[in-house]
Amino acid sequence: MEPYIFDFDIEKHPSRPKYLQLADALLADIEIGKLKLNQPLPSVNKLSKELSISRETVFKALNYLSERGVIKSANRQGYFVINTDVRRKARIFFLLDKFTTFKEQMYLSFQKTIGDQGDVEIFFHHHNLSVFRSLIIDNLPHYTHFVILTFLREDVSDILNLIPSNKRLIIDSYEPGLSGDYPMIYQDFASDIYNALEKAGDKLEKYKRLVLVAPGTLFHSDLVVRGFQKFAKDSGFPTKVVRSVDTDDFHKGDVYLTLSGYDMELVEVIKLSRSRKYKIGKDIGIISYNDTPVKEVLEDGITVINTNWKYMGSKAASMLLDQEIHTIANPTQLIFRNSL
Repeated sequence: MEPYIFDFDIEKHPSRPKYLQLADALLADIEIGKLKLNQPLPSVNKLSKELSISRETVFKALNYLSERGVIKSANRQGYFVINTDVRRKARIFFLLDKFTTFKEQMYLSFQKTIGDQGDVEIFFHHHNLSVFRSLIIDNLPHYTHFVILTFLREDVSDILNLIPSNKRLIIDSYEPGLSGDYPMIYQDFASDIYNALEKAGDKLEKYKRLVLVAPGTLFHSDLVVRGFQKFAKDSGFPTKVVRSVDTDDFHKGDVYLTLSGYDMELVEVIKLSRSRKYKIGKDIGIISYNDTPVKEVLEDGITVINTNWKYMGSKAASMLLDQEIHTIANPTQLIFRNSL
């Protein structure tokens, strides 16, 4: 393979930053085949000297190309071309806590909106701080954008602040007060449950008590409880908050609101209702968080509070592509079915 010889110049008083001029020139040579796969780039010193720009500017350009997955550094051997497909504009690090049916809807919607304008790679931290930290730190040099969902017990702002604000997008969880300006689309759990229960007002009137099942293992339980308790105070409706379904305190006239994404509490309420011959939607009411096809048909339909996961995914993608800096509460709706 013949050595690569560059023959471009860098503007002395540019409207475009010098490091991007250098990156653009290298990308153009890769696209036309002048720089080939596995071919080494000129050294940092050579580019700096012959283009009359600082080493820092050269490193910035090479780091930019590395983030896009076009080049890669090899220990003591410099930089090499590892990808000749330079049409893609973004390499996106997509970090979730876990993969549920709802998160899958969001992720697929995000991917669909990104289309061929970027490569998306998905990772999971499973609410483990050390995994969360390692995934972000280890991947900082390799991606142009970082889409992050947190939901950890610990404060992770110091880790999130390692990501430049123009590359950071927060989804689902609410992470205010980070450095710089950055986009965020999140669930406002407290307001969502308050507004949903207000909307359900007429349907609730035939019941005696509203019971929220909020397992302590859920990271958003406290936020939901806050909105639930505000509704109880403002409406005067009898309420109770429990961690699990209490078989000894399960009565006709109760409405159960279940949060868990795995729906174990929903199943428990249905089983208890059947064992006591309570009719769901008449003797016992049920409201569940997050819709699924099964909930449309289970017990002739389960009423749900459902955030628009597809919108969250597509809106996050469009914010990233259009470089929008907004903080947006994701829309949530109450879908009435026969369980209420």
